[in-house]
Amino acid sequence: MSKVEQKANQLQVLLVEDDRSLQVAIRESLELENIRVLCADTGEQALLCLQEQSVHMVISDINMPNMSGEDLLMIIRKQYPYLPVMLMTAYSSVDRAVKAIQRGAVDYLAKPFSLSQLNAKVKQYSKSIADYGVANTPVMASRASQSTFALASKVAQSNASVLITGESGTGKEVLARFIHEKSNRHQKNFIAINCAAIPENMLEAILFGHEKGSFTGAHKAMPGKFELADGGTLLLDEVTEMPMALQAKILRVLQEKEVERIGGKQPIAVDVRIIATSNKDIMTEVSNKNFREDLYYRINVFPLQWAPLRARKEDILPLAETFLARHVASKMVQPILSNCAKEKLLAYNWPGNVRELDNVIQRSLVLAQGDHIQAADLLIELPAPPMSPKPLIGVVTPEVMPIPDAQQVLFAGEELGEDLRSQELKSIIDCLQKYNGNRKKTAEALGISARTLRYKIAKIKESWPAMSDL
Repeated sequence: MSKVEQKANQLQVLLVEDDRSLQVAIRESLELENIRVLCADTGEQALLCLQEQSVHMVISDINMPNMSGEDLLMIIRKQYPYLPVMLMTAYSSVDRAVKAIQRGAVDYLAKPFSLSQLNAKVKQYSKSIADYGVANTPVMASRASQSTFALASKVAQSNASVLITGESGTGKEVLARFIHEKSNRHQKNFIAINCAAIPENMLEAILFGHEKGSFTGAHKAMPGKFELADGGTLLLDEVTEMPMALQAKILRVLQEKEVERIGGKQPIAVDVRIIATSNKDIMTEVSNKNFREDLYYRINVFPLQWAPLRARKEDILPLAETFLARHVASKMVQPILSNCAKEKLLAYNWPGNVRELDNVIQRSLVLAQGDHIQAADLLIELPAPPMSPKPLIGVVTPEVMPIPDAQQVLFAGEELGEDLRSQELKSIIDCLQKYNGNRKKTAEALGISARTLRYKIAKIKESWPAMSDL
């Protein structure tokens, strides 16, 4: 293997730690394991680093000024859903770390920890991502997925722009990467940029690049994403979130096939294939004047609709197995999904789609005991089954039960369930209190005879001795 190939396959970790001495110790320890380490002192620096560098894993302290480790985690989960994040925390903050795992962190380490322990965990999570690729291997078990990928494979052979629409978390970037890998551009760069995640005042500089001194903080010249994607593919993720003023500049690039850096004087020729994604109805955005119609037709040469996970149930279990393999260390025995866990996965509606499934599998690996993942380990709530009780003659259900001072309440006999018994008891007691113990008025208010009321009170005293003074 050449040095270039070794560098390309080398694991790269982003370390976010404001304690410089600990930062240096961790970096040196990981570098001894042939792991490249990028360092950031703050969460803000970490986000900037992620925009410019490709990493396999993020390790972050929880307690940091301005942006905490939890805040950083939530942003990464939205912008880079397949990127594992491990947190470091003091013993006093373990509860916070556990909650962070429920929100998508893969693991945590309580300080003080051994560097060997840290190295083992980094290899565990980052290697699984490196082996499977940042945008995992496509799963095409369902007929809907097979049809979509078949179309994607055909369009990949052309240079046509592609617009992929679908709900958030469905895996639109996976489909975009598939198109790139199947195209004649696969040996060039695939560059992805999330238009919704980058501030408007930064997005233009990131896309087009800038010259040194072109604005405050531009300490050196930087190529933009268009230049980096030259000869390859540029993914404009959530393109409908792009500001209108920038849309006009994007349109010009697509028409003229050249870009001009901020502060630059000469245009730079680029050959880039555009793939755009959106979770919105773009024609509605066009009608509402939020998206340029001419840009829409420019990027929508070949439209692809990516179905939500609930519409392709056959993909759920294969995806779950893929995520299990990705998140389990190479030397660990991969847990097996129990039948009850599989049933629960299939019964769930997955509003967060594939991204939510990935997070659920990660959490289940933390909670599972033994070599089986049980339904309770998944931490998802299934909707309650619809209530369709068999109606009882003379019974008023709790949903329509009159309030205690209503004119009529009907009671059942011995078949009455415990919930209705409690309602019956409450109605009788409330009426007795309202009428100062007058049983005649109580019976009239409840719409029953005085004899029935005496019978009911006697049954109440039998069942609840504490009510003997009724």
